[in-house]
Formats: sequence, structure tokens, C-alpha cells
Amino acid sequence: MPQSLDQLKAQIKSQIYGRRFGIDNYRPVAEEYLVGQADIRKTVEQITATGGSSLASHGYSLLSTTTASSAINTLQAPVPGVDKVILQTNTSTLGHQIQLAAGTNVGSTTGSSANQITFLAQGAAVRLSAISSVLWWLTAGFPLASGSSIYFFTSTF
Repeated sequence: MPQSLDQLKAQIKSQIYGRRFGIDNYRPVAEEYLVGQADIRKTVEQITATGGSSLASHGYSLLSTTTASSAINTLQAPVPGVDKVILQTNTSTLGHQIQLAAGTNVGSTTGSSANQITFLAQGAAVRLSAISSVLWWLTAGFPLASGSSIYFFTSTF
């Protein structure tokens, strides 16, 4: 059933910032959820350096380096319960390599895991969910444009 922002605000049982933000008591399971805000703003970082960069473990990372580079970017260790989106925004087909932090992997429903992701064309993107402090779960991997692709593999770095 659709609910407007005002209807959600009316369900606040514990106010945090007046009636604009609070915690409700969702029924029928008596779980608590944050309500009242229109949405949550996340950080957006643009990776333009040709040397290796460190990608935050939260928010959005836009891979937009315009020159060929053999640099490997590193994704910081996951924070359980936090989602991460990485998107290649430039037109290069030379590949952007993302190395996961030491001791971490990305898993998928195929049962395989990897510690490196390569983006090969504009529009390639992944959405990762942190399941633990050492495991990212691939919740969506999508080539958003014709000819874009994403590869996962385990490296020995």
C-alpha cells in the first residue's frame, strides 16, 4: 500500500529531530525503522587520478579517468550493512581495475568469489552490499550500455 511522506511521519513513535525525522514501530513485526526523511543522500566520489586511488566503502564511485593507466584502485574494507555502487562513466575500453582490501572478497549467487573487479566500458556498474567486514555481496552487476562488461577474478597481489 502506498504511503506518503506525511503518512510515514505520522507513524513516528520516537522523534529525533522534531516530526521531521524519527523511529517508527513497523507492524506486524514490531521492527524499528527510520522514517520521515524523503531519502538518504550518499557520497559521490569521482576517480580521475591515473595513479591508484582508494575508493570509499560507501556511496558511489564514478570511474572517470580519461587516459590509459595500469593503476589499480583499491576498494576499502566493507562496513556490514552498507551498500556501495561503482560505475564507469568514461568511454575507455582499456579497463579499470578495482582491488578489494586485503582479506576481503566479493561473492555472488553462483557460489564463486573474487577479490578484483575489472570494468571494461562506459556504463559498466556493480552494486555491492557489505555482508560482513570481509565479504561484499554482488547484489547487481549490470552493463548499462551496449558493449560494456564487468569481470570478477581472484588475483595474487
